[in-house]
Amino acid sequence: MNISSATALVLSLVTAPTTAVPAWAAAYDKALIASDVRDWEQARALFQKADSNRRGDSEKPSNVGGEEWRGGAPYSPRFAGSYAGYRLALETADSGARIELLKQVDNELNSQLRTGHESAEAVGVLRQVQTLRRNTVGLADTNKKLQGSKLDWTVDTDFMLPEDRGLAAAVRTDAAGSEGAPAGLLSAGDPRISGPLSTRNTGSTVEKRRTKFALLIGNSEGGIARDRLPFAAADATMMQEALTLSAGYDPANIELVVNSTSSEILKAAESLSNRMPKEATLLIFFAGSGVQIGGQDWLVGADTVDPSDPSTMLSKRDLLSVFSAKSPQMFLFFEAGRKMDRGRCFGQEIPESGATSQMMGTLPGATALGSVGAEQAHGLFALAMKRVLSDLQSNEVPIMEFGWLVFNAMRSGSNDAAVGRRVQTPTLPVLNFMARDARF
Repeated sequence: MNISSATALVLSLVTAPTTAVPAWAAAYDKALIASDVRDWEQARALFQKADSNRRGDSEKPSNVGGEEWRGGAPYSPRFAGSYAGYRLALETADSGARIELLKQVDNELNSQLRTGHESAEAVGVLRQVQTLRRNTVGLADTNKKLQGSKLDWTVDTDFMLPEDRGLAAAVRTDAAGSEGAPAGLLSAGDPRISGPLSTRNTGSTVEKRRTKFALLIGNSEGGIARDRLPFAAADATMMQEALTLSAGYDPANIELVVNSTSSEILKAAESLSNRMPKEATLLIFFAGSGVQIGGQDWLVGADTVDPSDPSTMLSKRDLLSVFSAKSPQMFLFFEAGRKMDRGRCFGQEIPESGATSQMMGTLPGATALGSVGAEQAHGLFALAMKRVLSDLQSNEVPIMEFGWLVFNAMRSGSNDAAVGRRVQTPTLPVLNFMARDARF
């Protein structure tokens, strides 16, 4: 090849047309990155920018450069922008600004639903927004319209946090009526979540596993009286029985602390850690009052008087650090009210180190409720956990399957009226360095 022909070839390659990424796709992709790091203000702005470049949400696959964009995922800039606004509102400290943002999101989601974009995700977020801004008239109207909704619109959910995906599942349950669970919910042994439960026992107790340990905390005392859970101590005691009979926990490997100070809780945790081998399984159940101060979750001690002073509280971070040297898989369950305070609430801190799963008994801004039985009041979350463990009778319970079953028990109800129907929604487990079928 001579020089002139080689030069011509290079020029042809340089000047050949290249496929430019459309502005809407570039903005949407950047918005997804922002949502991954929970920069909701940036995510909302970028989703809105994507919508300005390509108007309206679409269920159909999009084409970029002759290929399906994001594997055929829906294009949902309007719903995504509203969702980012909801998350941003939760983190907004100024109450006036938070309420105004929630009002905007309320209007946006209602507008999307009126255009026929009836997704369970949009209805779920809308109901939470209306609850947070105390729009009781709007919430009643949303629930009334739900009975005739098809919920047949598909949205992108890649930007949604795991705990918020339960909002959509709650909508599907409510739309399906009170009898049974909708097709969107998963049952034990569903292959989409995990394999079948590996160990079942039809007898009165399940075979014990020496590598399984539990710290059960129930504080009915401490903090402001209106935030206390009168059934917290009873729930921790009930969980001890459930784990022993139905989940393969040896009583010697369980520390039960009720109505205790932060120092007493810490002492019990240290005692349990000293008995644990490396890489054991650890379940922590806490029922009581919790607050978030300075970006950290704090467990209220029995001697706590001022809920704004953490000196008599135990931070979740410090509690988990007691076990860090043993590198256990930690399964965390919290039954506590999650009242919003300056844009923050208990449970928003997600453990960042170690293999952990965190499941909250209720959604942000909501209260942990109880049910009065024949003899003793118990929390709805603890009752659902006990019932699911009793049904499974296994010493290897897959965490995500368990989370869905507890969710189903609380939302769709059962023959056991004590568990309740639709009055409280738990989050799904949020996993960190842990597989969906990790077992406890």
